[in-house]
Amino acid sequence: MCFTKYEFLHPEEKPNYYTTLLNYNLDKVFNDWYVNYNVPLAYRDYWRGNVEIEVTESLPRNIPAQTWGIEEKRHIRVRPEYLNAGILAHEIAHSSYALLTITDRANFIIDLQSLKTGIIKYLASKKNFTKGNEVEGHAELYRFLDVPESLRRYYPRLYTY
Repeated sequence: MCFTKYEFLHPEEKPNYYTTLLNYNLDKVFNDWYVNYNVPLAYRDYWRGNVEIEVTESLPRNIPAQTWGIEEKRHIRVRPEYLNAGILAHEIAHSSYALLTITDRANFIIDLQSLKTGIIKYLASKKNFTKGNEVEGHAELYRFLDVPESLRRYYPRLYTY
């Protein structure tokens, strides 16, 4: 993947305050994520069926979304104004990370450190994603970049490798 200097493949979307609990379209958000992030056809049903999404205004305004659960039974809670392909990508990446073994999680950090150049270095400086929180780093890398080929094995069911 070739990047122009300091340009994200997936820029951060602004919240859409016209989206409410009465008019959000989860199908459209999933379709946007599938297309924009090249989600393999083989895994689309998996994500749609194994991640429960609740669109709610009960989250504090400064918390757009949250993810929790164990292994394959995952939950995402998201405020309607933040419901977009980028937020979904970030939260789904957390669910992908949960599928990794402890060894793979440790190896992800080692392999990521070896790529701390160019756009990844810029992302780290802007998003501060490798400062002690590899889970957030994993999700932010997927959200903003086309994950380098050498790291795709750490994104189960998000890439075909």
